[in-house]
Amino acid sequence: MITSLQISNFQSHKKTHLDFLPGVNAITGESDSGKSAIFRALLWVATNRPSGESFRSNWGGDTEVELKMDGGIVTRTRGKGVNQYVLNGQVMEGIGVDVPAEVAKLLDLREVNIQHQLDSPFLLSETAGEVARQLNAIANLDIIDTATSNIAREVRKHTDDEKTHALELFRIGEEMKPFADLSEQEALLSTIEKHTAVVEQKRQAVIELEELIDQIHFQQGELTSVGDVARMAKLLEEADACQGTYEKKRASRENLNTVMVEIENRTRELETLAPRTKAEVPFKELVLIIESKDKLSVTYQRCKRLVDSCLATQRELTGAGLDLKTREMEFQKLMPERCPLCGQAVKR
Repeated sequence: MITSLQISNFQSHKKTHLDFLPGVNAITGESDSGKSAIFRALLWVATNRPSGESFRSNWGGDTEVELKMDGGIVTRTRGKGVNQYVLNGQVMEGIGVDVPAEVAKLLDLREVNIQHQLDSPFLLSETAGEVARQLNAIANLDIIDTATSNIAREVRKHTDDEKTHALELFRIGEEMKPFADLSEQEALLSTIEKHTAVVEQKRQAVIELEELIDQIHFQQGELTSVGDVARMAKLLEEADACQGTYEKKRASRENLNTVMVEIENRTRELETLAPRTKAEVPFKELVLIIESKDKLSVTYQRCKRLVDSCLATQRELTGAGLDLKTREMEFQKLMPERCPLCGQAVKR
């Protein structure tokens, strides 16, 4: 219950204080004496309407309306830099256009509690539905109406969703008919995947065999470039034989040189000891010996060239043999335990 109302700088009220008695209170006065302004001041606190500053007086100072009630004191203030509610000494700022919930709960004033000056008689001119709504609001039955309306809305929503889902299930069922034998298709797909895996393994094995065959062909080409091993061995034997002949000829030449030196020494001795006429016969023999020496020298040169050729051939054979061994080692590394062509074990 409102026990007093104090108005400051609100329309025609510079400073007005009203005390209310329990029960019904009536405000009387001449026209334009401020009766409606009192009612508007009360509504300003209860509804935070009107907004703006058109209701403020020109006497200066803040506009303020204070309501004292059984449950506390509510003050609404509007001024320069001030726009607030105060409830039992607690300031509430930044309120905007709404009434703070604590204030609205204390005042407990609704639309049905307010009768304006030019309004029709309460409920007599309203429709039956509007009267029922007002009475429900008074008795808090509007909560039931709201709950019933919300339930009906949810029921309609769920009914529509159920119909939508039923249509969607029917559509999906129609779309799934072509896949009725899906389990058989899955089994077939599993079999195909297994065969595909086997084919892939075989394909990899074929690729590895092709690579191995290419390597074998390459090694065969390398072995062909080395030449016939048997022919090389025969040339090596001939070279050894030539080297033996060369050693024998070289030994004979050394002996011949020793003899020639001895003959020359003896000839010089004969020339000093005997007349030239007596030495003609030994001299002819010496000429024959010299001619034989020249022939042996020619034979020696031929043998030397043959020995040099044999040595060169021997060096080539040695290099070819080393290269052959290297190729054989590489071939043994590349060759698997079993031949990829015939499948038999490879002899090492």
